[in-house]
Amino acid sequence: MVKLRFLSVLSLFISLGSLQAMRVDSFILVNTHIELKIKDLSNKEISGSASYKIKFVNSSNSIRFDLSKLNVDSVTLNGKTAVYNREPEMIRIDLDKLYKKDDSCEISIFYSGNPAADPSGWGGFYFSGDFAFNLGVGFTVDPHSYGRAWFPCVDEFTSKSPYSFRIETDTNYMAACNGLFIGDTLINDSRFWEYKESVPMSAYLVSVSVSKFHKLESSYQGIEKVFPVNLFARVQDTAKVKTSFEKLPLAIQAFENAFGPQVYSKVGYNFVPFNNGAMEHAGNITYPIIFANGTYDYESLMAHELSHHWWGNNVTCKTEGDMWLNEGWASYCEHFYKQQVYGDSAYRESILQNHYRVLRFAHINDQGVYSLINIPKEITYGNHVYKKGADVIHSLRGVLGDSVFFKACKTYQSTYKLGNSSTEDMKTVFMSAGGNQTAKGFFENWIEEKGFPHITIKKQIHSGNGPFLLKIITEQNPRFTEKLYKNLPVEIFFFKGVNTYEKRLITLNNFLDTFDFSFDFKPVFVCLDFQEKISDAITDQYIITSTVGTYNLPLALANIDLKNNSDSCLIRLEHHWVGPEKFRIHPPYMSDYRYYTLDGIWEDSVSIDLELIYDGRQGGVNSSTGYLDHTLIFKTEDSLTVLYRGYPGDYWRVWDDIEFSPGSKFDKQGKALIKNARKGEYVFAMFDENLKLFTIPNNGKIYSFSVYPNPSTSKVKIDFLNDKNGEIEVLNSQGQVLHSYTKATKINSVELDLNSLSDGVYTVRFYGINFDESRKLILKH
Repeated sequence: MVKLRFLSVLSLFISLGSLQAMRVDSFILVNTHIELKIKDLSNKEISGSASYKIKFVNSSNSIRFDLSKLNVDSVTLNGKTAVYNREPEMIRIDLDKLYKKDDSCEISIFYSGNPAADPSGWGGFYFSGDFAFNLGVGFTVDPHSYGRAWFPCVDEFTSKSPYSFRIETDTNYMAACNGLFIGDTLINDSRFWEYKESVPMSAYLVSVSVSKFHKLESSYQGIEKVFPVNLFARVQDTAKVKTSFEKLPLAIQAFENAFGPQVYSKVGYNFVPFNNGAMEHAGNITYPIIFANGTYDYESLMAHELSHHWWGNNVTCKTEGDMWLNEGWASYCEHFYKQQVYGDSAYRESILQNHYRVLRFAHINDQGVYSLINIPKEITYGNHVYKKGADVIHSLRGVLGDSVFFKACKTYQSTYKLGNSSTEDMKTVFMSAGGNQTAKGFFENWIEEKGFPHITIKKQIHSGNGPFLLKIITEQNPRFTEKLYKNLPVEIFFFKGVNTYEKRLITLNNFLDTFDFSFDFKPVFVCLDFQEKISDAITDQYIITSTVGTYNLPLALANIDLKNNSDSCLIRLEHHWVGPEKFRIHPPYMSDYRYYTLDGIWEDSVSIDLELIYDGRQGGVNSSTGYLDHTLIFKTEDSLTVLYRGYPGDYWRVWDDIEFSPGSKFDKQGKALIKNARKGEYVFAMFDENLKLFTIPNNGKIYSFSVYPNPSTSKVKIDFLNDKNGEIEVLNSQGQVLHSYTKATKINSVELDLNSLSDGVYTVRFYGINFDESRKLILKH
């Protein structure tokens, strides 16, 4: 499922946990049959019945089904009238006896009325002109599974059933449902459409769409079977649909080859006038007609929804907190599809663009930093689940290698076929399929913890004269977490020339790791992860050229002007999404958020200007601007400068030839041109004492938190005076973060044990979206 527009009503998230929480029922659904009348769409009503064959796995004398809003007209049990209670969001049915394990019964619920829709505008049942259709997920309902919007069901991911359908429409309308088309019958002024899906599916994947459809029919020879491919669209839309979906067979082929057989009776799409996203109903995907516009512009959306046949439909997450197992993998499949259809460079570009958006905006748009597990309900369908999920899966593939990665994917799909899984289940599969301790370390760091790894080469020590010896010292400085990454394999590249290199694999475990190498050539350039196999806290781009000109590196937030050159050169720019290891406590005050590394291979005579972009704006939730220098530029960029050092560990100095293009000095955005740039590291900094990074607020200001006792001997308590989300950091006088804590909305206070810190003056910082406050703290044991 893809949402294509942020919905501000997420702040109105409805909590119905006591009514709709995950339950372990005492029965399974052997089969579900839906008969529904959807005629005269202007009335916006439906009527019909849902019938179930039920087998008990534990003793029970009652059964509960979920149903929103619709009227219950009657209930039968084994063909006889049953007693039931209609409660908010559910129907509770009294059985005629105590049913024991392996007993069975048949229940039919007859209902009618105007079906429910999610207040967010995404999910439920919709009438729009000549269309009636459902979307099986609701963003602000609890649980998000929303089959109950239009039929009685067990609205849980873990409950799956085969389905059959008999849909009554006006004679000039067609119904599209899950499963194989059985036939249609004309009776008086109605037409009845029958479908059957024998493959079990969760209630949120059940689908019906009614309109004046024309069905485009084809078939696909899959790995295990031939299955129909059906596209339901109005006649006037079919030409554009054909063009936009020309590559659907390539997508099916790519996913079957990578993940195993497509399990459902058919692949189908129905095209409707809903512009906010698509929904992965099994075999009957609901898709916005506006995005089947006769171009390939939205083929990633086509691929995303199709991939759910594996990731989410075949194997469904057990809980919403593990939604990345559905949506993160489907989002990754967008990039994988591009690789299979357009090649490796298209894949790398797509991955890097997504990685950039994750690093810059995921924590802003989701109003916090999260791991991929136990995602809060209000951001079940947020940036972390979709975009960071895809980012992390790319890294999992890069760390394990294609052979182990795709073997594990197929094993996972077959092990949990037509069932449910958790992150822990996936970790076990990827370990046993060949990932071993590497997979274990990956899941523990990348998935179960928040943040990103950040690895740099801290020092290079060259010696020898054939063989050439090189000692490399790496350093970890993770983003948004203090936990070091373990068993993390990273490729290191040793360049002999612009287009020739050797690469070796190193494994990181510590803050500092040391590796020794021997070569029959002297490396002229050394870097990590040149082929972008892992998504760490760096976005980098490079050019290989002998042509003078200006080169745009948008994902590294810079431009390079190559002013003169006589030979081919390699210029690589890394944008680090962490601050340098030491922040200045005297002017100029360096950014704690980001810096650059310029390196590569070029002659000393080559002249390069480096244009860096700065942006201190804070655009709020769902921002697509700002959040680069919001921890540095608070009032004006009038005092902004750029510092330089030749290598890690060198001292920082102001670059002496900078040309700023600020526009207004109060709009917090502009460009800094570093003339005659050299290899080394660059960081934005601020001269003005009043604009420095760690400012202790003046007395009399209304604070968002208090720290006491102060001075303290060891433990301090922090009381929060409002409900803001944010990050708490304890920093030393050099600006290094020694402790960090993520404050959630309902947390009123927290106690920090600082006994391990020596006596001295520290800064306690509380910051988040649109605020950044600090307190001075004195420790005296």
